[in-house]
Amino acid sequence: MWLPAAGVPKFVAVFGRDSLIASLQSNIVHPGFARGALKKLAQLQATTLDDWRDAEPGKILHEIRRGELAHFHQVPHTPYYGTADATILYLITLHETWKWLGDDALLREYREVALRCLEWIDNYGDLDGDGFQEYKTRSENGIENQGWKDSGEAIVYADGSQVKAPKALCELQGYVFDAWMRMALSLTSVPFDL
Repeated sequence: MWLPAAGVPKFVAVFGRDSLIASLQSNIVHPGFARGALKKLAQLQATTLDDWRDAEPGKILHEIRRGELAHFHQVPHTPYYGTADATILYLITLHETWKWLGDDALLREYREVALRCLEWIDNYGDLDGDGFQEYKTRSENGIENQGWKDSGEAIVYADGSQVKAPKALCELQGYVFDAWMRMALSLTSVPFDL
């Protein structure tokens, strides 16, 4: 199984967003990356609420680390779920890989994972029920900015002041619309055993 990782040269780790985007970008030449990313991230999909790790049922991880800090629970990356986009990108990658490969078994294998991702979008991704995706960390050691610009000072107003959580990034809204459209097409195109 192939799995794109991120973090070189400082460390190498499984990153949800990075693994999925690398898979999307290389599907035409190496769909094995997508197959590996879909499989490993499905295995690590959150099943419970865990504030320390920013985990919520159905959420796809941000990253997982090994080492002393993780071993002694000094960081929440065991795995850590503080990302607002990996769950949505999982659905987009699943659909795009299915389109490239024409492999209906892929959708059957990850149907339940996809349904849990969709439930996460509605139940946890939309914090105030207004139809828009928002996020905020609950972990004392969590990542403040949970989109592709995840550095501590990445999300600012025009005057340079920091945006306070919850935050509703424009790309999240587009990703969610795209993911729902793709899942409506793919999950209704393939017959499933009931």
